[in-house]
Amino acid sequence: MIKRIYLIHLLCVLFLMPCFAEHEKEVHVKKIRGEYSFTTDMDVSTKTAAYKALEDAKRKAIEKVCSQKVKSWDISESGSQGESFNSVNMVQMDGDIVECEIVEEGHQTNPNREKEITFYCVINATVKKGIEPDPDFTVAIRGLKASYQADDEITFTVLSSRDAYLKVFIFENEELGYRLYPNDLEQSFKITANQECTFPSNKRSVYTVYTDKEIETDRLVFVLTKTERPFLNETTSRKEIEEWMAKISNDQKFLYYASINILKK
Repeated sequence: MIKRIYLIHLLCVLFLMPCFAEHEKEVHVKKIRGEYSFTTDMDVSTKTAAYKALEDAKRKAIEKVCSQKVKSWDISESGSQGESFNSVNMVQMDGDIVECEIVEEGHQTNPNREKEITFYCVINATVKKGIEPDPDFTVAIRGLKASYQADDEITFTVLSSRDAYLKVFIFENEELGYRLYPNDLEQSFKITANQECTFPSNKRSVYTVYTDKEIETDRLVFVLTKTERPFLNETTSRKEIEEWMAKISNDQKFLYYASINILKK
């Protein structure tokens, strides 16, 4: 009887192993081409165009391996004309780029449109097929504005459906990113489920925005995880932050992106 139970247990394990392997599967894809086109009268730098071509290649690599889903939600924004409400759609793919190698990159002019330039990037990539996100892990971020003036302070509230730990990053451009929270004045703490938390979490800390441009568009990235996952560097590269995010499986994290404009005083 014991041998029979052991045999059944072994068969169950062998049967389930492909399922577990499928969740953690890494797929190598080669020669994925991304493109970004613009005209010479647009205010686009060659550096930005090259980065957008790379991002397009990464998106196509994930798309080749993983399925797509569209997530929709309504957001409210406060601006000079009062509060407005917008519907936002975000395409989600259950996968992450683990490694990426640029094989070829360059640009070419459209023979039919002299002012149109297309930057291209060809990559080999390793894509990790992600586990499905936890549908019961949801988070509401409130209090952000669409636009700020230099020296303004950012405040927001977080309401999570379950206990979670928060990290907030700012992407200033294609390369630079830094950790907004936690910081030297605010230690990470567990956000209790269904209890709204306000940030900054104490009076000593402030999140002040600054720009020396007429207008700058930054991206705020909110990462909530079921367990504490430290990110030690304060100022770092955007690539390093994105690689850290990619290593956290989908069922263990909730991601939220928000773009903000910063206006020079």
